[in-house]
Amino acid sequence: MGREMRDGSRDVLLYAVVRPLLFFFWSMVLWGTCMAIALLYAAMRQGPLVAVRRVLEGEDSLGGRVNLALAGLAIVVWSAVAAAVRRRRAARRPEATPSDAPT
Repeated sequence: MGREMRDGSRDVLLYAVVRPLLFFFWSMVLWGTCMAIALLYAAMRQGPLVAVRRVLEGEDSLGGRVNLALAGLAIVVWSAVAAAVRRRRAARRPEATPSDAPT
């Protein structure tokens, strides 16, 4: 009975805590992606210094700093996802042997 109880509490922990945290994390990553795209667009239209200054010195400077941090987080997360996908694909690919080399 003790083991069944532990498995049940682990499921509750998974569904009540871990999944909402993952949802929140990926929501912030997607928001940061939107902010990064908007900042990139503003940087192309007005110049990078003007765009960053507007983000940091706008009406809500704390919100601007949070959005800028989320944009940086999104870039880091998507870079890590791309690196993991490339590494996984490379691991699945069979190694080239000397007999397979073109002559």
